[in-house]
Amino acid sequence: MPLPLAHALVGASISVTISVTIGGTTGRTTGGTLRPTHASVRRGLIVGALLGVLPDVDFALGWLHVVRWSHHHGVTHSIAFAIVAGLLAARVSGLRPLACMLAALSHPALDYVITESAGVALWWPVTTQREKLGIDALSYYHVGHGSLATLIAIELAIFGPIFALAVTAACRTPASRTANSRSW
Repeated sequence: MPLPLAHALVGASISVTISVTIGGTTGRTTGGTLRPTHASVRRGLIVGALLGVLPDVDFALGWLHVVRWSHHHGVTHSIAFAIVAGLLAARVSGLRPLACMLAALSHPALDYVITESAGVALWWPVTTQREKLGIDALSYYHVGHGSLATLIAIELAIFGPIFALAVTAACRTPASRTANSRSW
């Protein structure tokens, strides 16, 4: 399953791309063109990264013995959780709701593709059945023999360029709406 690094990079990439590149941010004038502010890009990156990692709160609670380990990949890895967490984050951060929901949903999507567990409870509360794509060749346990440094290098090689493109696009894209824009 992906490390928190991959979840943070993907969540941040999605959030900043939707919030800043597609619109929904205040801007500054550069040569007559309205551009996103560094603060709005930074907010999109931070909120997206946090939402990308948030579903693993169940793992932390299991580690602290607050809940049983069997809860990992459960409720917090559902579409319902991503919607609720995304809407709350959008309300607090001022980012677009869709950006926040998709950033939160990126986590269970990655775990769905790359997991050694029984799967993720995507459809909770409708069902507690767990789903996974089941491509074992993508499993981290089959790559690099579990070395943390190797896994980090793999995640940076895969998700780093996506993150770099998202940040570059966000910093170069004219802002098309104001910060109070809440359109989907």
